[in-house]
Amino acid sequence: DWSSDVCSSDLSAYVTMAVEDEESGVLDDIRKERSDQAVELVQVKFSTAPTESKSHLTLQELLAERPSRIEGKKLPSLLFRWCESFFDVRMGGKAVQAFIVTNRLPADDLKTALDSEHIRLDRVLDEKIKTDLLRQLGGEQRAKEFFEGTVFQLARDSLDTLEEHYAQRFCRRGGERVGWLNLKEEVRRWVRYKNCPSPDGIIRLADIQQAAD
Repeated sequence: DWSSDVCSSDLSAYVTMAVEDEESGVLDDIRKERSDQAVELVQVKFSTAPTESKSHLTLQELLAERPSRIEGKKLPSLLFRWCESFFDVRMGGKAVQAFIVTNRLPADDLKTALDSEHIRLDRVLDEKIKTDLLRQLGGEQRAKEFFEGTVFQLARDSLDTLEEHYAQRFCRRGGERVGWLNLKEEVRRWVRYKNCPSPDGIIRLADIQQAAD
């Protein structure tokens, strides 16, 4: 996991996990199946220059529809695709909690709209943006449900800082550096090959323990 906020300290809370999961739409970086039948979906978006003002994340950027090669058509925004993936997974009868994790800082409009890491419609002050948001997400009720189930974890530490933090945590719990390095290498392999570490691509605690020696 990318932050202690994203995970439970109780290993029994989780049954399986997957990386680059095809069944999770664009919320596919990490998928964790919990013992209470809930699903946690983690999407990671890191920038190489997160503190530059031009890199600050805005609501307008999240709602930006990109040009398409087809004349008169536009590609859907990040927020639209995250929302669609959230509800697609929930249609399977699962309770869903999504996490958008980034080292980018929020711009003023997004900072105002956030309340304890959740976007609230009544805090979106620009009426044009709010109208576009409701249009893309399918109305007020659907937007509220998506935002209630989605945590926006912004301004996270750099990848190097996070890696060193969790390497130290790993060692404090009895692991060794060689086990940490082997686990990192195995995770890369699990991302590249969909039939690893098991034919169904599912990662279990035993797989992680074995990879970590």
